[in-house]
Amino acid sequence: TRCRGMFTRLGMKINFAAVTDGLSNTITVGESLPAEHDHLTGNNWWDLNGGSAHATTMVPINYKLASNASCNAANNWNLSWGYKSRHSGGANFLLGDGSVKFLRDTIDYNTYQHLGSRNEGNVVGDF
Repeated sequence: TRCRGMFTRLGMKINFAAVTDGLSNTITVGESLPAEHDHLTGNNWWDLNGGSAHATTMVPINYKLASNASCNAANNWNLSWGYKSRHSGGANFLLGDGSVKFLRDTIDYNTYQHLGSRNEGNVVGDF
């Protein structure tokens, strides 16, 4: 009951009917940078935690990790599991309705949180 996104590494099965905020208002997949995420590096990234990818809207888009600070290391999941891209100013996201949107890293943080949740009751308008 606590999983708000579209996927979970805990084995929960989510179908489209569970997306009560609307498929066009829910992030399904987004970009990540393997070098900045410890579960996406190495030769077996596809096998960690059952092959689940890990990302969250809790971390702002394109939040960069400092290579010399241990609190900003790739294994600090509180920071490294954010969506990231090599694009200037944002990242690409696949929404539940199949559309792809470029979300700017200046997006309102509350709006970004609502897009990351499928069933919390806050439907996002234009974003």
